[in-house]
Amino acid sequence: MKRKVIFLLVLTMILFTACSGKDKNAEKGKSNIYKNEYGKVTLCDYKNLEGEKIIYEVREEELEEEIKYYLSEYAETKKVKRPIKWGDCLTVSLIGTMNDEVMEEWTKDDGYEIQLGDGEYSDEFYKQLEGAKIGDTVDFQMKYGEDDNPYDMGEGVVDYSVTIHKAHIEIYPELTDQFLEETFGFESEEAMREYLKAVLLDTYEFNSRFQLREQLLEKAIEQSTIHKYSDELYKQAKKAVEDEWVSSMEWFGFTTIEEVYEGFGMTEEDLEEEVMDKVERTIIVQAICEKEDLELTEEEYGKALAQYVIDWEYESAEELLADYDEDTMRVQIQEDKVMDFLIANATITERIALDSEYE
Repeated sequence: MKRKVIFLLVLTMILFTACSGKDKNAEKGKSNIYKNEYGKVTLCDYKNLEGEKIIYEVREEELEEEIKYYLSEYAETKKVKRPIKWGDCLTVSLIGTMNDEVMEEWTKDDGYEIQLGDGEYSDEFYKQLEGAKIGDTVDFQMKYGEDDNPYDMGEGVVDYSVTIHKAHIEIYPELTDQFLEETFGFESEEAMREYLKAVLLDTYEFNSRFQLREQLLEKAIEQSTIHKYSDELYKQAKKAVEDEWVSSMEWFGFTTIEEVYEGFGMTEEDLEEEVMDKVERTIIVQAICEKEDLELTEEEYGKALAQYVIDWEYESAEELLADYDEDTMRVQIQEDKVMDFLIANATITERIALDSEYE
């Protein structure tokens, strides 16, 4: 699931059509200046970028959560009437306000469920509910900084009112060899742990490489100079940004795009920044693609598409292409090739992830 979320975000980032080899419009004698239908840019020394790759290690708590996920279908629930403890699952109604504006609201009829410690809210948030009883309404405040406000509203205080309607605990089955063999095909608990650890490491490596690619591309954009861009590219970028926000209306329960902007505190300046991010990304990626003659071959497209089918857990390429058409996938795979080129030519250092860098 984590991979698919990343994928959905990446697909909307770039607008250019598939690379068609070196552009004859590149200015002769000025190898760092490039001009094509999208605009004109002075490219930086993108073959000598420096990047930092974060190495994520599997922590015991992550492994335990993965095991619980596997066992969740077989867990039994037991209602509790005692004071709330860490790990309890609660059905609550909730309202969060900031500067007299409702930021989040769930009613009793919504059947909104939270589990103390599941990471959906902060640990500090959940600790406010420990010791409360069924039927209690707990009122408290959470102070957020610029970077940790869940509503992207900058620094400020959110007033929460949480009413607890029901509570239960989940009782997981005992991990006997017989249960694991019959249910999942694992010979033992150790075998299950080794498998899940390998899955987590694979996901961490995927995410780490994704972060590295984005980091290098951002540097290439920052260190290059865009002299001009076409009106058509700007219009395409603006439409793409607007379409992305429109697509979020139903997901977040908004009825108009104005409500979306207001709910997320989006200003005209914020929207313009998003549009220009797309414009810059498109120009730089396309210029590198053409300058290095990184045309996508049919063999490369086929192999990459097959890998996406595996990565995003589709049954077949046909099923994937029903969600994302062939042109969209070709653009995505072409960008992958450009990003891989940046990594192959960069100086990469590695470091172990900090606790704060784990999701």
